[in-house]
Amino acid sequence: MAIPGVEVALESSPMVSIDIRKATGLPDDFRFHGLRRHFASMLVSSGIDLTVVRELLTHKDMTATQRYARLRPDAVREAAQKSGDLLTNII
Repeated sequence: MAIPGVEVALESSPMVSIDIRKATGLPDDFRFHGLRRHFASMLVSSGIDLTVVRELLTHKDMTATQRYARLRPDAVREAAQKSGDLLTNII
């Protein structure tokens, strides 16, 4: 997708992200890499297996994927509630 007024030059990738931010009206502190982290976190929080997330992120090993796969705070809370429910049903 081309953005009017933005020229992409491979040798100046940091400048490209600045140009894209300006052309699209994104805030100066917006980081494109944050989208990747958010993407991985949402997949993991939705129950997608880490191996699948690793493939989607094209990581060679799982260590790199685990670094990006941060869970939403509410996902941890939901898991704790479910485990409590499971234990209550057993007893």
